[in-house]
Amino acid sequence: MVIILRFLVCRSLGSCKIAVTALYAITMTDLTPASDAPLRILIIEDESLAAMALEEILGMLGFAVVGIEDNADAAVEAAERLRPDVVMMDIRLLGPRDGIEAAAAIRERTGIRCIFTSAFGDPETRHRAAECDPFGFVRKPYFPAELQRALGHAVDTLREAPAQAPSPTLPRPRRERE
Repeated sequence: MVIILRFLVCRSLGSCKIAVTALYAITMTDLTPASDAPLRILIIEDESLAAMALEEILGMLGFAVVGIEDNADAAVEAAERLRPDVVMMDIRLLGPRDGIEAAAAIRERTGIRCIFTSAFGDPETRHRAAECDPFGFVRKPYFPAELQRALGHAVDTLREAPAQAPSPTLPRPRRERE
């Protein structure tokens, strides 16, 4: 199925914010977990327009956004409370802690993995991010095909062996049902 997405991407350049509207056509693959329930995603993004755009894109792709937070402490608390399947994590966040620190805490406390999103892709940042065992890394501005690829990898991995405690949206392995 081909979906045409129109979305707003907000990218911060110093104190100047540039909003870019883009129209993309992508070919969709089935990214729905085997249980037919949509993948539950928590968005951590400090730019409100970018968070809204990502929420819209994810909804159009068939995912369920369970919450949006803008700082590391709120991200960890929301992940513990909401138990999403995946966290879409911006690296630069409001407050003293960054998204990499938040992702590490979420992974340690809940087992939930993330997909990092950032306009910053320098080697040091990517190396720090890789230590959190993310599903992927998506550069801003968001391109639906890149999101689809990263989320497809997450779905495939979660179908094979869930990294966290069983989620209501993911089928339990056979040995747990018996």
